[in-house]
Amino acid sequence: MCYIQEQWPEVGYDLRTSSVLVHENAEPLIARFKVGENSSTKKIYRFGVPVLEMMTNGRVMQEEFEGSEAGLVKCFKMHYPGNLQKLIDERMELTENTFEQAKEAIGIGLMCTDHSISRQLSLGQILNMITRIYAACLVLATQNHKMSNADGGRVHKRV
Repeated sequence: MCYIQEQWPEVGYDLRTSSVLVHENAEPLIARFKVGENSSTKKIYRFGVPVLEMMTNGRVMQEEFEGSEAGLVKCFKMHYPGNLQKLIDERMELTENTFEQAKEAIGIGLMCTDHSISRQLSLGQILNMITRIYAACLVLATQNHKMSNADGGRVHKRV
């Protein structure tokens, strides 16, 4: 998205969970493009909605989301930050760390969908936040792996 914004600002994209594909090597691909009317505010908003949708894994609770993007955003705002377990896909294996990371991602999604001009993020700021969260995931995964192998596979026997 940053590349498109910087290199071809006149090219827009329709960023929805249904228009983002994942290549076999896990490379994301955006399937819908358009030329013409583009607004960085719209692009930022259009990024935030799929972030929130991914947390629910597309599981739509019609009574909560009112079947609309605005309803989805409203529902997340109501439950953020204290009651997010209700909205996060129950198939996610949430440890304390992964829950905190999901909460940060939801926070980014909510910031992107905030219509207040004074709080509007740039794609660069969003990229920095996502990179920070991703780096924290890698550090935690490495620490957890080291801790689980700390005894070197030795078995302790009582004599």
